[in-house]
Amino acid sequence: MKVSFSRIDPDSAPGGFDMGDILIEAEGKKISSQGSSQNLMMIYIALSDLMFGVLGLNGARGDSNFVGVDSSFSVYFKSKGSVLEISQKKGLKMTCKKIDFLNALCSGVGEFLASGNDLKFSDSVRSDLHVALGKLIQAKSRN
Repeated sequence: MKVSFSRIDPDSAPGGFDMGDILIEAEGKKISSQGSSQNLMMIYIALSDLMFGVLGLNGARGDSNFVGVDSSFSVYFKSKGSVLEISQKKGLKMTCKKIDFLNALCSGVGEFLASGNDLKFSDSVRSDLHVALGKLIQAKSRN
């Protein structure tokens, strides 16, 4: 299980409204926003939304539909006990343990930010992003 993120202009200084892509890989399958300009999203806001959405499923049954901000890209998450089903409209479906997805998401966000993509303290989007990441780290430690 791997979750990764990218900005379309990695050479510029990061800004809260930068556009980017998401890639989720598991079971030899890929769900990706890459390849179509319609699927580009405001990556930093999307990261917060994705983390908060998945956290809402931790320890609970239910579902969450993630839609990239300013994008046509969407991913559907369905919680079934300790298992998370991840799918898209196209019918592609992957299944993993929730904790594995939480670990992959946390690792992916951490790697993305550590590779020169963290936002300045003055950026209005930074606070929500880091609050979501902090809650994700807490949730991981409880599982």
